[in-house]
Amino acid sequence: MTKDLKVYAAGIHREGDWTWQGTVVAQSIAEGKKLLREWKIKEDIKGTPEVAALGEPRITTRPKGVSHSMSLE
Repeated sequence: MTKDLKVYAAGIHREGDWTWQGTVVAQSIAEGKKLLREWKIKEDIKGTPEVAALGEPRITTRPKGVSHSMSLE
């Protein structure tokens, strides 16, 4: 059985500023952090990846992965 996928706020922070912001779709925050770490290495973006749930969990039909979209829908 597949768990519902959720949308989380995501960003990469470096030297006091956000170098990238978007969203990540995953089954959990832990999985979202893993996906974002892998993505930032692939894209060669320096900084600390952060993933957070803002408010109630938002279930989505969007595909799993990292997105430049900042929509939490």
